[in-house]
Amino acid sequence: MSDDAFDATWITEFAARLGVDPPDEAQRDALLSLAGRGAHGSGDRRNAPLACYLLGLRLGTDGTSPTVAIIDGC
Repeated sequence: MSDDAFDATWITEFAARLGVDPPDEAQRDALLSLAGRGAHGSGDRRNAPLACYLLGLRLGTDGTSPTVAIIDGC
């Protein structure tokens, strides 16, 4: 695996512990993009995980699947 390759082992195991499916590659890329916007666009990188958490709350409340279009639209 190259240095840039993503190792999904941890996130897959974490998802299993939570009883949910791990994000697929497209969802993962969209979530990482959202986290990047939260970190760099806000000037405080601590906003990255909080932005993803808030998106998760919203999707859970709406009963909406985390599609790439929804994630990218945030």
